[in-house]
Amino acid sequence: MKEFMALNNNLKLRMLTVFLAVMLSSSVGPNMTIYYAKYFGASITGVLLIIVSALALSPGCTAATSPTYTAANRSWSPDPC
Repeated sequence: MKEFMALNNNLKLRMLTVFLAVMLSSSVGPNMTIYYAKYFGASITGVLLIIVSALALSPGCTAATSPTYTAANRSWSPDPC
């Protein structure tokens, strides 16, 4: 506990918000899946979950491929993902 209290306040706040986000999504997600399976059907719910999972992974790749400004040659260049 002493190590945690010695951390920077910004880091402690970020760790708390990540913990709360994971806890809330872990408690709500399965219940919403059951609801959607009853409402839309199992196959459509499966497709929706695949789409949501793929979109959750895409920001890391799209952020890496966004154009960045390089001061050395004063131009915008895309980074490969």
